[in-house]
Amino acid sequence: MARKRKPRKEQVLIKRKEIQNEVKKEPLKNEPIEHEIKVDLVEKKHEPIKIIVIIILVGLIGLGVAAPFIFRTDDEPEIYEEEPHVFAYSRDIFTLYSQYNITVVIQFEEEMPNVQFVNPQGNKIDMSEIRYRHGGNFIQYFIPNAAIGTWSMLYDTNEEIITKYSVYMNHMFIHTFTASANLNAYDYMPFSLIVSSDENIEFEYQIHAVFTDEYNEIVEEILLVRGFWLANQELLIDADVSRLVSNGFMVRATAEVRHGQALVTDTAWQDLRSAIFQRVG
Repeated sequence: MARKRKPRKEQVLIKRKEIQNEVKKEPLKNEPIEHEIKVDLVEKKHEPIKIIVIIILVGLIGLGVAAPFIFRTDDEPEIYEEEPHVFAYSRDIFTLYSQYNITVVIQFEEEMPNVQFVNPQGNKIDMSEIRYRHGGNFIQYFIPNAAIGTWSMLYDTNEEIITKYSVYMNHMFIHTFTASANLNAYDYMPFSLIVSSDENIEFEYQIHAVFTDEYNEIVEEILLVRGFWLANQELLIDADVSRLVSNGFMVRATAEVRHGQALVTDTAWQDLRSAIFQRVG
C-alpha cells in the first residue's frame, strides 16, 4: 500500500514554523549593536545635565576657596611675613685698633648688592640705621663710633665687588665769627663764634691776633684765647688786647675736631687793620 504524501501547502507552513523557532533560539547578530546604539543615545541625552552639575560643583568649590578673601572685612587685615634675606657670601672689610667713625665704600659693576655689616662681637648691624649715599656704581655707608676689632660684611652676589674704608669726621665748619673794635673798660675785645656740625660735638677753638707787613705777609701771631666748646651753640667770649690796640691787626678764629689721628679744621677771619678801637664800657 502506497504512503500518502502531505499536501505541499502544509509542508510550507511547517517549514516556516521551524524557521521562526530557530530565530527565537538564536537572536540576530546585529541586535547587540542596535542595543548599544540606543543606550548611547540615551546617555547623550543626559550629557547636558551632567555638564551643568559639574559646573555648579566647580563654582561651589571655587566660592569656598575665595570666600575668605571676598568677604574679608577691614577688621581682618592681611598679614605678610617677610622672609629673611639670605646672604651667601662673607668677607672681612677692616680692623680697628682704636674707635673711629668709619666710612665703607662698595664698588660694583652692574647690580648693587645687598649687604649687612657684622661687628667684632659677631652681632649683625641693623642696616636701616646706617646712613648711606650711592652713585652709579658705588654705595657708601657711614658707621659712627665703630668698635675696636675686625668687622666683616655679608653680601648676596657672586659678582666682583671692591670694598674700601677710611676714617671720616662729622661735617664741621665755622658758621659765624665776629670781632668788635668796641672794647670794654679794661680793653677786652668781645668775640662771637658759632661752629656748625651734624652733631653737637665738642671742638677746640683758638683766636689769634695776626700782624702783617705792607705786602700782606704774616709777620707775627699772638694767641688771645683758647678753649673748648660745643658745636651749634654760640660762644661769647672776650680777650685782653690792651697791648695791641696801638696797631691794627687781623683776627683769626680756628676750630678743630680731632678723632684719633684724623683732624678736621676750619678758620675764619676778621680784618681790623683799619679799625678805630674805642672803649664803650
